[in-house]
Amino acid sequence: MSLNDTFTILLMIAFCILIIALFSIAATNVSRNAKRDHNVLREEKIRLQGSTPDSINDLTTALWQKNEPLPDDLTNSHVFLSEQYINNKFFHGRVDQVFKLANGQLIVIGTKLRKYHGIYLSDKIQISVYAQILKDTYRESISDHGYICTTITSGSRKGEEKYHKVVLLTSQQLKEYAIKYRKIRSGQHVPQCTCNGKMTHT
Repeated sequence: MSLNDTFTILLMIAFCILIIALFSIAATNVSRNAKRDHNVLREEKIRLQGSTPDSINDLTTALWQKNEPLPDDLTNSHVFLSEQYINNKFFHGRVDQVFKLANGQLIVIGTKLRKYHGIYLSDKIQISVYAQILKDTYRESISDHGYICTTITSGSRKGEEKYHKVVLLTSQQLKEYAIKYRKIRSGQHVPQCTCNGKMTHT
């Protein structure tokens, strides 16, 4: 193989890597924007509780008619945080939404875009971590449960939402997961899948 041939192959490989990277960035942005759209819609539904779909713009109307009603305990709530970075001494992350309930409690909502309605243990851990950060950061009481809102991304049910009520992990349980995570990162523990990668369908 000549030097020119080698150089041409390297250029082709570099070009392919560039295309893959650009596609990955674009896909991430699309997913982030789609989640933001649904978060905004949820805020709008909260604000317009008791209104008829006719009073809302065309996009919201179409989604409103297709989506599941908001959980009862979100009635008369309002947005406390939306897509905001939060952190404490041990954890950090960008919470999708936090609502303040009528009783003054804060409740965490996670938004997931999926092919099917269902949740993973990792979803429960994630919103439990966010709830723990809120406990360490704000004076308000934190609800002992949260919601994962799954949105179908394709097929005839595209755009359909479902709210999954999740009982949050305790501080002790989070501590145990954090210790296990550090052991995995350091190579002291080899993780094993106990669910064959399956989610909990509800």
